Amino acid sequence: MLLSLKTTQLIRTGIAATVLALGLAACVSTDRFVEPIERFSMATDAATTALKAIDESTTERLTAMAIAEATQNPGRLKGEDCKTTGTRCLLVVSLADTTTKIQLNATSMLPNSTRAMSSIQSYGRALADIAAADETAEVRAGIEKSADAVTSIASVFGLSLGAALNPLKELAVAGFQQYQNSIKLDALQRATKAADPFIKETMARLAVEARFARTGNLARLESDYNKASASVVRDATESNIKTLIDAASKLDAALIVNQANVFTKVAEAHAGLTKDLTDPNASFADVLASLDVVLTEVGHIQDFANAVTADNR
Repeated sequence: MLLSLKTTQLIRTGIAATVLALGLAACVSTDRFVEPIERFSMATDAATTALKAIDESTTERLTAMAIAEATQNPGRLKGEDCKTTGTRCLLVVSLADTTTKIQLNATSMLPNSTRAMSSIQSYGRALADIAAADETAEVRAGIEKSADAVTSIASVFGLSLGAALNPLKELAVAGFQQYQNSIKLDALQRATKAADPFIKETMARLAVEARFARTGNLARLESDYNKASASVVRDATESNIKTLIDAASKLDAALIVNQANVFTKVAEAHAGLTKDLTDPNASFADVLASLDVVLTEVGHIQDFANAVTADNR
């Protein structure tokens, strides 16, 4: 579902509505919000990397499952619209339940999710640009980038921007050198407030897909472990024992990983960021703690992905 031009302009105007009036006494230190903003941007980079790894493993697993089904039941393999008058050529396999189809020639099983996460990554970078800005033009550019990113996030899953943007007003930036920190803080406050419901909804969807992917990976790895264990029981050769060790190591690595945590913690961090940016006494401690969890879990995901990749070389 694509957003209308009017809606896109509305969100850009809304998020851009950051400073209407700045008191002469306003003096806001950037020290307290620059670090959490930069760390949030780093976390969205890491979460994007993690989702790509999850997508790759999911695509590999589902493709293997579909090929196995097609091998046993060739009639379930069909080419859809594979002709000169077609718009796409989709090679699909219908699984045993007949309602589930897997596309064999797909490069991604989670295309919408990866698009949404890429937009959230762009949003995180836009916030970092605003926090690091040294002049008015840079703040405006960061605001426009964040607006475009939120528009993209909402459009992926057809989320309505609607009333979330109505309270936002026209941007008025003046006297940047004197009030630059207040301007940047106000920009960040309004951008995060506008984006938060869409970040929350998108991360909830990605967490569900991550849990699905983890369940599938665990089932496959448990099956590999059981087969390797049975081989050792039948014939305890050095080769079979090494295969069992490898299977146990991979299952162990997968059990450690909590893929969904990456996305739930990004949502928690953003909600905390939105709240703490409005509190002059906030320490951002909870935000930073959530971001630490994201980076730790991404490390586990990458370790697991590297192990599986090494096995397939």
